[in-house]
Amino acid sequence: MDDGDNGKPIQCQAIFRLMPDQIHALFGVLTNRYNLHGSIEVCLMEALGIFLYIMAGGNSNRATNNRMVRSGSTVFKYFHRVLNAIYAMAADKNKSVDPNFERVHYRVVNEEEFLPFAGAAGAVDGTHIPCIVVVDDSIQHRNCHHITSRNVLVVVGWDDRVIFADAGWPVSVHDQRVLTEAVRSYPFAFLRLPWGKF
Repeated sequence: MDDGDNGKPIQCQAIFRLMPDQIHALFGVLTNRYNLHGSIEVCLMEALGIFLYIMAGGNSNRATNNRMVRSGSTVFKYFHRVLNAIYAMAADKNKSVDPNFERVHYRVVNEEEFLPFAGAAGAVDGTHIPCIVVVDDSIQHRNCHHITSRNVLVVVGWDDRVIFADAGWPVSVHDQRVLTEAVRSYPFAFLRLPWGKF
């Protein structure tokens, strides 16, 4: 990539949702820490490009195989190879740096109206992320704005790090059920709080 040409980094960001230096940094992390490797058939940077192209644009296997000039099975194989490395990275990154939840946010300590939250370990909330689904599933994924989306549960600690996330629910599922099922379905991944924390 010619760094002198300002159009190329902008194009890169438009297609992959990352700047070239961010892609290279992610490439370095995945190869050095998570043992991601390519093959004679597909180099690792191309595998990462396939993954980012699908994730950034919500592109189908067929659209990706047309764009990357690779067979559908090759796109599938390398997408999942990178996805597994991303899962491993997420397991390392999505955890609190304060596992005993002793740290309290400075506003809670300094401002009287926040004192009821002194025992809180962080915050949990749900959000709706737009997605593309097959026609048969569109009704359960359609939100009040008539857009198909997923109900995503996110838990964030006082250090602003995502501690837990579950993106596996249609928008029609109530937030309480998403939370209850996350606690039940991921007994080792969902955070366990010490006594006196909530």
